[in-house]
Amino acid sequence: MDLLAVTLAARSPLPGPVLVGFFVLVAVVLVAVVYLRGRGR
Repeated sequence: MDLLAVTLAARSPLPGPVLVGFFVLVAVVLVAVVYLRGRGR
């Protein structure tokens, strides 16, 4: 997973902190979706 992060950082023009923030945002969204699905059912 570290290799994937390094590859994305090398290809992406975005700074490291922005890339990390993006991954955190995606993780939060996924957790929210799973939580809402579990709560709905």
